[in-house]
Amino acid sequence: MSLNNNNIGNISNLSVLTKLIELSLENNNVTDISPLEGLLNLERLYLNNNRIREIDTLTKLPNLYKVSLKENNLDYQAYQVIKELETAHIDVSHDLVILTTNTSEGGKLEINPDKKVYKKGEDVVLKAIPDPGWEFEYWTGDIGSLGKTADEITIKMDSDKEIGARFIRTIRIETAVQGQGKIELSIESNTIRDGEELEITAVPAENWRFVTWAGDIEGTEPQKNIVVKYDNFDDGILNIKAIFESQEGSLMVNVEGSGYVRCNKESYGI
Repeated sequence: MSLNNNNIGNISNLSVLTKLIELSLENNNVTDISPLEGLLNLERLYLNNNRIREIDTLTKLPNLYKVSLKENNLDYQAYQVIKELETAHIDVSHDLVILTTNTSEGGKLEINPDKKVYKKGEDVVLKAIPDPGWEFEYWTGDIGSLGKTADEITIKMDSDKEIGARFIRTIRIETAVQGQGKIELSIESNTIRDGEELEITAVPAENWRFVTWAGDIEGTEPQKNIVVKYDNFDDGILNIKAIFESQEGSLMVNVEGSGYVRCNKESYGI
């Protein structure tokens, strides 16, 4: 039986059609399908483009093997019923999809719009937000060809998707010098990811020489490569200090009697 395109809202009068095998109610205003509960012979049911929200009635139709539910007001509970029907090998045509997300330690996800169920084709924006002392590393799961390391992505919900965000600890680098010179780092930032390699170089000023490293670094080599591990440093801070000493000699002059000493083209009277 076809009752399409008739602006039908109430279908209670259909409850007497107990021998009905096929029913099409597409493009109407049906909200409640509970009157169909007694149609135990129903095999095919077409309900596209109505205002239906609850579909529990479909689980009570023992001979049903095909149903269409696109363009309705179905929610997450209806999605669960659909999965139950599909498990029972019923062919369900619908437009609902869900997004499952997970994150590692160190951050959270901002989801817009944040819903339990989406319509197929809907766009969803995911933004990875790291906690202090952490940094977003990469996405996992069903992101397709989208960039894995951009902290914000837009996904099209054309199917059920599972997406995860992974975060990694960061270590703050603090440098100091004693004497005259500087410390050069192989990175431009003052933070580095846990487990990454760092090259440090002590560069003395003119007439100064590098002596030794201090702080969290040991050794007398002016250039060092280290693997930075978060657990090796207090509070996630890597303290690097370079000690320099002057290479200029000192001159002590003692004068007896009256006179002066000329030094570096400057005269000092006595």
